[in-house]
This record gives sequence, C-alpha cells and structure tokens, in this order.
Amino acid sequence: MNVNINPYNRLTGEVLYRPYIDNSNFINQKYYVKKVYYGPYIKTVVLPLECINKFGKGNPTGIKNTGENETKLLNSRIRSQRNCIQKAIHNFNGYQNLGFTTLTYAENMQDVKQANHQFNLFIKKIKYHFSKYKKNKYENLKYLVAYEYQKRGAVHFHIIFSEYIPNKIIRKYWLYGLNKNLPVKTGTNEFVSKYVAKYIVKAYTQQKSKNIYDLNTKAYRFSANCTDPVVKVGIIEMCEMELIASLKGTKHNFMFNNKDGYLMGVSIDSDWNKDYFWIK
Repeated sequence: MNVNINPYNRLTGEVLYRPYIDNSNFINQKYYVKKVYYGPYIKTVVLPLECINKFGKGNPTGIKNTGENETKLLNSRIRSQRNCIQKAIHNFNGYQNLGFTTLTYAENMQDVKQANHQFNLFIKKIKYHFSKYKKNKYENLKYLVAYEYQKRGAVHFHIIFSEYIPNKIIRKYWLYGLNKNLPVKTGTNEFVSKYVAKYIVKAYTQQKSKNIYDLNTKAYRFSANCTDPVVKVGIIEMCEMELIASLKGTKHNFMFNNKDGYLMGVSIDSDWNKDYFWIK
C-alpha cells in the first residue's frame, strides 16, 4: 500500500499514516485524533480540530447538570459503561482461568456503604489466606466488582477475578449469604467483562439506587492493581474521502454529522492489526 506521510500525521510515540488517495480535487483539513488502547483493541475518535478548539468555552444553553437533565445523565451512564468495559477487557483479556462470582445477603441488606465495607474485608481475608502459600498465584489478584439490588431491595455483588478462587474459600470468608462461583472458560473473557459491566447501567437506572446510601458511591470498582487503557492524542491532516475510507472493514463504527447531514468525524473500534491510523 502506498503511504502518504505529512507532518501532522503523528501521535505521541507512533506514526500515523493514510493510504494514498489523489486528493487534488479535495480540501484537506486538520483532524483531532484520540486513540484508546485496551487489550487487543483500539478505539479511535476523529473530529475536526476546529470543533475541539470550541470545546470548553462555556455551555451556550446555560444549563448545569443538576440531575434534572436526563440527557446528560444518560450520556454519563453510557460513558461509565463504556469506560468500564474497556478497562475490564484491558485488564482481564488473556487470563486463562478467570472466576465469575456472585455474592448475596441472607438478610435484607440495603446499606451499600456497609456492604462495600464487608466486601473489602472479604477481599483482605482472601488475600491473607493465600499469602501463607509458598507458591501464591493469587499474589497479584485482580478483580472488578459491580453491585446491584435484588427485587426485595437487598444488595448483591458481581465480581470478575483474574484467577478462579475455589468455592470452599469463598464460602469460608463470605458469611453473609449465598454465593455463586463459576470458572470462566478460555475464550469467554471479553463476554464476561461486558456482562459484569452492564450492571453499571442497571444500578444507576433502578429507582432503589437513587436513595441516600448511593451518594458518592460508584456502581463498580476495580482493584488498585488494575491499569487504565493507554490514551494517545494528536492531529492528522486529510480529506473527507480518507475519513470515509477509514470506516471500511471495521466491526463497529459511528459517524458524526453536522446539522446539515455532512460527515464531520468518526468513532471506530478495531483490532490492533487493523488500525487505519497506525503503522509499525
């Protein structure tokens, strides 16, 4: 493939490229590029640089997000779910023996802060238990936990562990109710990450989750040793035809149009080896 390199085709630590297109009949413009690397995937957002420069200059509507603006709240939930899914895939992709655990309460526990405290004690006991082993494969145990409410109002937790923990250990240290503990078959890591991540939206949309106990409480948490996806930003110069060409062969994409219906930018999810804007 022919490659056109121009001085703007560069992100931090890598080189951007574009397939050769005769753009003599097109107008080039500068685009802002944001790339999120998570596990084996890349999410690329491309928008006109002039639009990015307008961001942060105040809200023309004058509306603050006080909780009454349902559109803003919905967008916040969508971003929260997306960020959780990306971070889950980034941290748990490649593990061969994941564990999926559900922890419940026998009593009608509705205080999520107290429940989180008991969950934290449970994790500490698990780690201490395995610390006594000479060969401790749980030393760097990672987890993602999300909570939701049952129909009766009681809290329960859904957890992904980077290493399957035997049932007898779970039962020994979770004394508050029943648990469901399943090993995850190889090849289903991404599915389970998305399955747990969906509880973020459920927790935010359930009426019970709007009570006072949920103030300043995240619907999901990662262990401290989980890392964030790598984010890189930069500027690229190209024409609209090249923007359209970047959509070909992608599994998931979204097009941003202006009020007149013209293409402004794109959002693309792709595999590392199929990234349009990257070359080794």
